Amino acid sequence: MPDDVQPRRPLGAILLESGRITQKDVERVLEHQRAHGGYFGQGLVSLGILSREEADWAIANHFDLPFIFPHADAVDRDVAHMVPADWALAHMAVPIVRAGRLVTVVVAEPLTQEVTEELRKRTGLQVEMALASASRIRELIHAIYDTRDDALTVRERERTAGEFIARALTHAAERFGVSIRGSQATGWWRARGRTHRAPLADGWEAALDAAIDPPSVARVRAGQDGHTEWEAETEHARLTVPLEAQALIGAGGVELLFRPLQNVPLAPAAAELVLPTTLMTELRLLWRAGSARIAVEAERPEAARALLPLIPSIAVGDEVRALHVNSTGEGGSVYTLAGDRNDAFAESVASYELDAITIDLPHEGYPLHGLLRAAPLALILLHEPLDETPTQEWGVNWLLTIAGEPGGFTWQLRALHR
Repeated sequence: MPDDVQPRRPLGAILLESGRITQKDVERVLEHQRAHGGYFGQGLVSLGILSREEADWAIANHFDLPFIFPHADAVDRDVAHMVPADWALAHMAVPIVRAGRLVTVVVAEPLTQEVTEELRKRTGLQVEMALASASRIRELIHAIYDTRDDALTVRERERTAGEFIARALTHAAERFGVSIRGSQATGWWRARGRTHRAPLADGWEAALDAAIDPPSVARVRAGQDGHTEWEAETEHARLTVPLEAQALIGAGGVELLFRPLQNVPLAPAAAELVLPTTLMTELRLLWRAGSARIAVEAERPEAARALLPLIPSIAVGDEVRALHVNSTGEGGSVYTLAGDRNDAFAESVASYELDAITIDLPHEGYPLHGLLRAAPLALILLHEPLDETPTQEWGVNWLLTIAGEPGGFTWQLRALHR
């Protein structure tokens, strides 16, 4: 984009002059933005003033930008990685191709002059923009930056059959099973879009038959080849968990499959904490970028207090080195420390190079600024509304909002101070 570009007029003013919206519509969208954040165009769609297609085409036409449908396979990954994932998420923008001294950036809404200049300095290139839907850009960001090998399959250490079943149920697995090949067995379970696998330790046959009633291995060993189904149950957290059991029996092997019935009251914390795949991906991206200082705001503070310490292991993985800090030091099964009121405490925590920290402390008298910088992923529970909290002083740059009821929470992550 040329250096002498004139400041862009607000989209609302342009649509207002063209007669596409009214002043009352503008006021409604501005109020919506104050409450929920986001772009003006997104507010138009959320309030039903314009359809998504109308808003996209209006933005493209009024800013004289091409409207495109980018695909991850067509993006130059080296160009995309000129900006980190957290920048792309915060601005909903991704560089996709370079031609000489010009880089094309796909955006959900035109970047401000300030952000465009930042991008020009970051890349050393002139910037031109192309428009795409926010959902399409979000998919691009996930595909381009979330490239770890175990994104879909997590390989765990060897476990006993009992440990394997307990882990599956604790993490609210939608299904779990055992692959048997001769005398060897591999356990697997699937939850929230990822499959976990673990070789089962010696003695797995007896342990599996002891854990599930009726004994599954004995049943299939005595059965005929083919597919069979039956009802079963297991014990977990002092509860009887009914299972739908199936087996696929063939020459040289067996596949066992178990589905916990949906009305099973699993451990409350695990059952309630079902993070959307999109949110998990974006938390991982921010963790890798080392810049995730997240305020957590909730309609039900007590529920959020119980869920907060579990977010790192759900989003990053079970092997995450995480710490929860509160005023009492009580945290159940989660590694927890009582917060100290001096700065040396935050400095000490930071020296351990943890992956994540979650904070539930009073907003006065504790070194919150230092604790929020003690790990690449840091989340702090808000005890009062966001606009009454000194989040800028703490260095908070994201807001995670939790709404709804246990078993049906909704989650929204958005950038602050953009």
